[in-house]
Amino acid sequence: MTKAILAYVLAMLPAAVMAGAWDEFEARCLLPFENLFPVIVDGLDRQISISELAVFDLTVGEKLVIELVPQDGELACGVHGADQSDAQALRNRMTAGNRNYVPQGADVWASDEWIEPQLRVSVERDADDFILRVIETDLES
Repeated sequence: MTKAILAYVLAMLPAAVMAGAWDEFEARCLLPFENLFPVIVDGLDRQISISELAVFDLTVGEKLVIELVPQDGELACGVHGADQSDAQALRNRMTAGNRNYVPQGADVWASDEWIEPQLRVSVERDADDFILRVIETDLES
């Protein structure tokens, strides 16, 4: 089943190139993290690469940011430059009948006993935009 999900995600990447920040986040960060796969950066040009950070251009104003050792976990993947509709799409995914995540505060959800280590998903505000972010924490479920 997991290989089927990865195949689906990879097949959808050409469509995601023209998609919004939510679609990019779900395909490149969230689904891979949920299925214990690496972040998908196929087709992206790396813009910045330093020891613990890699930044890739998505569309105008949107960036995929991978943090290798974030302050709050082991690995993080986020899409910066999301708009209100992208942020709402993530909120909907986390709350609409989703039993895999539990609220941990305003716009923060944690995986609930179905994956190790625990994932933390969030919508964060960044000036005029939003950041959609998933973190592989160092916490057990």
